[in-house]
Amino acid sequence: MTASRTENPVKPIEPAIKEREAEAHFQHGLQLEETGAPAEQAIAAYKKAIAANPYAAGALVNLGDAVLSDAQIPGGGEPLHTRYRSGSNECPRGGHRVTGGR
Repeated sequence: MTASRTENPVKPIEPAIKEREAEAHFQHGLQLEETGAPAEQAIAAYKKAIAANPYAAGALVNLGDAVLSDAQIPGGGEPLHTRYRSGSNECPRGGHRVTGGR
C-alpha cells in the first residue's frame, strides 16, 4: 500500500518518549515536595507530567493532593486521609500519596 498525498508527513512522537518525559516531571515534583519547595513548583511539575502523559496516575493523584493541601481550606496542608472521611472509616491505605517507587 502506498502513502496517500493527504497523509500527515509528521511522525508522532514515540509514546515511550512521552512516558519517560512524564516520569521525569513526576519525579521532579516528588523531589520538590520532599525538599519543602513551594507547592506551586510541585504543582507545575505534576502538570507538565500530565501534559506529557494524560494517563500518568501518580502525577494525577499527587497534583490533586498538592492542590488540596495548598488551598486555603480548613485543614489545608494535612494529609487527605485525615481531612476527608466517609463516616468513621478513614482511607484504608492511610493516604493517597504516590511516591513513584520502582
